[in-house]
Amino acid sequence: MNKIRFWLLAVVLAGGVFAQPVAGGGTPNIVTQLEAANSDMLDVAFARFVTEKETTIFYELSVGLKPLKLRADLAQVDYRPDLVVAYHSRLSWLDFPVYYAPTLIFDSRPSAYSIPTPLPEFGVGAFRGAYWCWNAHYFLRENLYGNLQFGRAEEKGAGYGFQQIVRLSDAAQLTYINQNWQYWPTQETFSWEYSFLEIPSFNARYANRIRNEFNSLRVTRINYEEYNNDLLMREFELSYIGNFKLNWQKISFYTSNSYASLNELTSAQAGYRWASLSELYKEYAVPYLGEIRPGAGYDTVKYSLRPYSWHRVYSYIEGRKEFWIWTGDIRVTDYIDQRGGSPFNYDREEAYDDNVRTTVLLNLWMVDLGQTVQYSVYRGSIQAMIYFLRCKTEHWFIDFSYNRLKEEFAVSGQMIGF
Repeated sequence: MNKIRFWLLAVVLAGGVFAQPVAGGGTPNIVTQLEAANSDMLDVAFARFVTEKETTIFYELSVGLKPLKLRADLAQVDYRPDLVVAYHSRLSWLDFPVYYAPTLIFDSRPSAYSIPTPLPEFGVGAFRGAYWCWNAHYFLRENLYGNLQFGRAEEKGAGYGFQQIVRLSDAAQLTYINQNWQYWPTQETFSWEYSFLEIPSFNARYANRIRNEFNSLRVTRINYEEYNNDLLMREFELSYIGNFKLNWQKISFYTSNSYASLNELTSAQAGYRWASLSELYKEYAVPYLGEIRPGAGYDTVKYSLRPYSWHRVYSYIEGRKEFWIWTGDIRVTDYIDQRGGSPFNYDREEAYDDNVRTTVLLNLWMVDLGQTVQYSVYRGSIQAMIYFLRCKTEHWFIDFSYNRLKEEFAVSGQMIGF
């Protein structure tokens, strides 16, 4: 295990050394935009700036929100339209310091991996119990950066870890996540992903009738993965997902395929799993009713542990309606035919009988307050009930969620596109 861990980390770091930095767009009028931003609401100032290739570097940048008496002071900001790195960021309210971050990274380049916000996370989970942790970004170069983490969990003790991201190109990148705990084995995730930004060669003959939306290939290895209430060793997984719009009848096609070597520790079952799911759906905009999306799908899984295998044929209809500050989503799923079973417990967690899922969302400025409920028609009972509060901007979001049935609570955040 130590040798495997060593080689995974070596691959990640070597990739960062030999990868070529990704060229970004220019910085049109960013200085002019900042200078013009001063108003009754905003107070923007900076000591000086320099331009290096596609990057504009600001020194001693200060941004104040006058009505709320909030001010952010940043020692240095390296700005590109698709990548922003800020150093020594301080947030003050009424001239009292309330937050500090050594480094902040906003990466919205194509296919960029997400990293946690540099804020505390806490909650209650099945394996951790009550826990808290803190995140801190670090930036070595534009294709080699990541996140440091430390904290404590009720069931695992003190812990620390990191997430290292290596960006090989706009299409290919990899990440390595390492978490170490006082009373728990080291948890690791190694993932390499290649995103087809254009129609791949094997679809070239259909390029005139298919518009590619997303299309990616991923190789993953995870040690001690926590999946609901089960613990897995995902020794190897090769997966492919794609979503295409067909010009024929304006129908969309979604597919997800994977081949994995699994060892489920909680059930002492180990074997290979091959899965394939395909869906056809069409989207409509209906006056007064909002967006409607009917679809149908076929889902099949085969295992090396015979005689286990299963397949499912299903249809569904989804709807979405926005009214003032309210948004409602509903999905009704009908399983037409389903046969077989799984040797793994985590495969049985999902509710595959006829069900209705609803989400009601109240949006107030930058805050979303909502509830998601899933009801099993076959069992006549509620299978999931989740309450959430999400604070979001264009650059990040912080999520408060509570799973009532599992009695799990979590506060977490992610950096998103700038």
